[in-house]
Amino acid sequence: MKIELPASPLGISVAAEHEALLMDLGARLRLPELWRVQAQVWDLEPCAAEDRVVGHLELVRIELNREFGLLAAPLLGGAFDVIEDVLVPDTGALVPELEQQLAPGPPGMVVVRRVELAPGWRNHDLYLPLQAAALRLLAPQARVAVVSTDPHTETRQAAMPDPAERERTASELLPLLERAGFTPWRRVHLAALHDPGYQQRADDVLSGWFRDKLGAAPQ
Repeated sequence: MKIELPASPLGISVAAEHEALLMDLGARLRLPELWRVQAQVWDLEPCAAEDRVVGHLELVRIELNREFGLLAAPLLGGAFDVIEDVLVPDTGALVPELEQQLAPGPPGMVVVRRVELAPGWRNHDLYLPLQAAALRLLAPQARVAVVSTDPHTETRQAAMPDPAERERTASELLPLLERAGFTPWRRVHLAALHDPGYQQRADDVLSGWFRDKLGAAPQ
């Protein structure tokens, strides 16, 4: 039996907020940009106050082909070493193999740092739809999205001291990402945001979720 949602899916809105260091705005250092995306039930939709917020996402946009240094590490939330699998050190360019494989797009990369659903909205299969929606918001500014799937990063070790729990969580994440159009690359999964194949998979994730919850995709 399906668990009833806290509110109608048609009342969920998604908004993005960009945070930048003042020093970067003045000097144009082109440090990675922190983006916070929040999904919530809009005010006109009946909903309990504690369920009004649906979830939060944190993403970091890196401008490709620009060097960034240690100041970027806190923004990347412990995934700094993993990004080295994707970018050529000291240049910010994609490694040659990826440069050849990925569909063209704006010179940016988005790192999905965190996806967190509010308690009342868990167990409703919202992880993929919210991630797909957030990446759609940032797609005009990025060519590729990256999710760390390494269970042994410092961040994951701090959050989950038990290695078995980290391995289990990572194993559960992999099929979700691949269903959403991500492919494995070394210690990450990545998606070319302007590739028609990925875009179709992302559309299927979003429309499929609405179809499951409403019986039909939204018009």
